[in-house]
Amino acid sequence: LPSSLTPLFPLIPPLRAWILIACSLWLLFSPTWLSWLLARPQHLGPPVHPGLLNIGVIGDWGVQRMPWEEEKEGRQEAQEIVAALMGSWSKKVHPKFIVSVGDHAYPRGLKGSNETARLKRGWKDVYTEGELRHAPWYLTPGNHDCVGDVQAEYAYSEEETRWKMRPFQAVRAALPGSMHNSSLLLVLLDMCTWVCGKAQE
Repeated sequence: LPSSLTPLFPLIPPLRAWILIACSLWLLFSPTWLSWLLARPQHLGPPVHPGLLNIGVIGDWGVQRMPWEEEKEGRQEAQEIVAALMGSWSKKVHPKFIVSVGDHAYPRGLKGSNETARLKRGWKDVYTEGELRHAPWYLTPGNHDCVGDVQAEYAYSEEETRWKMRPFQAVRAALPGSMHNSSLLLVLLDMCTWVCGKAQE
């Protein structure tokens, strides 16, 4: 063991220390370990408790296959798997609302308001299980959205009331059972447009 690390392991023989480090790295980065975790989603959800405020957060949710890719497999499977897991989770914890932190339209956003059908295909028709189809969704754009016409995503709020997306919005939710009637204040900002300039650039 290098002398600089020796004080951290004064009672551990060098060989045993290296074995411990190797095992820790394997657990962190092994695809087998990650697959084992993902195969047991029932352990990933928070406990159900009437005094909790439960919300869901998602971002970079993936894409549906393009019409010319119908013969290809796997493109939309990841999004559908995540949506199914989120649906199962939502049935257990009944989230008050869902937050999406960006990248709703890959790869280069929407070209205009005539493309909002893509949001229906990639959002409304995908997240249909449990509370996902009833809870409001508060959304803010990501870099992929801002490459295109992000105003078209804002305008979709007029067509779909659960899609709540504005350049600036604040959501306040009560925390049940908390002292002093505390509440959660969630602020969503369109930082992509602020940082990158015009959303269409």
